[in-house]
Amino acid sequence: MPVVHSSISEENKWKAIKDRDKSYDGVFWYGVKSTGIFCNPSCRSRQPNKENIEYFDTPQKALNAGYRVCKRCRPDVLSYNPNRDFIERVRKYLDIHFNDKEIITKYLKNSAINSKYLNKLFKIQYDITPHAYIQEKRIEKAVYLLTQTDRRVLDIALSSGFNSMSSFYSIFKNNYGMSPTQYRNSEKNE
Repeated sequence: MPVVHSSISEENKWKAIKDRDKSYDGVFWYGVKSTGIFCNPSCRSRQPNKENIEYFDTPQKALNAGYRVCKRCRPDVLSYNPNRDFIERVRKYLDIHFNDKEIITKYLKNSAINSKYLNKLFKIQYDITPHAYIQEKRIEKAVYLLTQTDRRVLDIALSSGFNSMSSFYSIFKNNYGMSPTQYRNSEKNE
């Protein structure tokens, strides 16, 4: 399951509103309970109190909740954002090729965008870096293979995109608090 913009932490959303960060426009919207109006994160209207805010994934959800459109920032008018479209294409590419480091490296190198800027845009959109996203996809595949097959752990690590057993074990243990073999055994015993 892909990471979506609704997974952005409320603390990051609040920071975007405080900073009036335009890069979050179109990623989420917020409604102000005391006024009944919803806005883009970059809205120049008076900053609301944090406890009066409700977050939405789409303008339609804000309208359905009974909020009115802000006349200053017009959050109901979607603007074309080539960065958002580009980052979505990158995520889809990573979804398909997450287990092939060479292909990903080549793709990102040829993406015609600075890697720091790519990381920033990806993190804004999905609240995770591309590298961490790839690790999540690899771990998801490994968990699936551990629970659904009898393949050797080494084969699972390699087919999930890990280049070494030590990195696989380390990342897996950080995520699940146990080794892949322990995880497999615990799932079979349930």
